[in-house]
Amino acid sequence: MKRSNGILFVPKRPRNGDEVLQFQKDLIGLMGTDVPVICVPEAEQVERLIVPGQGFGLGPMITGTQTFRDAFANNFAKDIQADGPEKLYVSRSKLPSGRGNLIGEAELEEHLSAEGYVIYHPEKYDIHHQIATYKAAKQIIAAEGSTLHMLAMVADPATEIAMIVRRPSGATRNLERHLEAFTGRAPVSITHLLRSWKPRGAAKPRMWMGELDMPALQNTLAEGGFIAKGGTPWVSLDPKDVQERLGNRYEEVV
Repeated sequence: MKRSNGILFVPKRPRNGDEVLQFQKDLIGLMGTDVPVICVPEAEQVERLIVPGQGFGLGPMITGTQTFRDAFANNFAKDIQADGPEKLYVSRSKLPSGRGNLIGEAELEEHLSAEGYVIYHPEKYDIHHQIATYKAAKQIIAAEGSTLHMLAMVADPATEIAMIVRRPSGATRNLERHLEAFTGRAPVSITHLLRSWKPRGAAKPRMWMGELDMPALQNTLAEGGFIAKGGTPWVSLDPKDVQERLGNRYEEVV
């Protein structure tokens, strides 16, 4: 089959065939290119193929090469203007149960709303909206999660970012390193979990749920300048209420 010039991929999951999702096209388009994005699930002959070295990835490559960081700084989403609140809480509370949630996030959202933060659920918006929102924020508190990778790509270096850790995992360090490498500023990582819970049976850490220590969280956010000091104390979660929320689907991680 003859194809025009473009960017060529092979699928991570062969069952997806040659499907290229719209958000994937958008992401590449935001680098300032309008060439076709092509995915080939089967062997195909290419007249001329340029294979660049990998500039970014998970693990040891999470900081990206200098060339990659420069390319993003100079080209990515340049036409998207900042548009959104200055104080933002990036939430996971609308994600389905079992996706690695924070126990007590609803209470946390109430407290942060009282401090002037707008609660933001990035999965409800397209890439363009997310970028505009992240560019506008001056202070961001976020539940640890993959959306912070997008934030790292577009956040202003002056933006203050606090990341609330939700599970013991090496992925936390990846997020910290990505944010620091691309913005020049390390996030304030906050680990205040009374207990961790996981679905019964075998379950990867990304599926675990962290039970927030509300008084400790309030103190650290205040010390970091993200909320006012001396406010009404945040009440600890009731263990019985926590158990009712979890039901019999989860077990404590020992």
